[in-house]
Amino acid sequence: MADQMKFGSSKAAAPAPSQRLITQKQLPEKGINYHPNHIRRMWQEGKFPQPVYLSKRRFAWPEEAIDQWIASKIAEQAA
Repeated sequence: MADQMKFGSSKAAAPAPSQRLITQKQLPEKGINYHPNHIRRMWQEGKFPQPVYLSKRRFAWPEEAIDQWIASKIAEQAA
């Protein structure tokens, strides 16, 4: 019975913030409202973090990389 309580929980632990992936649709939640084509051009030019490919056509960015990119943009503005 104790094993059922231990393993029977249906709640999954939330991933650590550094392991969370941000999809294209979630970028506006971070304040990034660029068109998908513009984001693709920026990452191909090295001006935006490289995505992690989840499949042939599906990709996302580590949240930590997006947060660092935003911080760098804020630092550029302050300089």
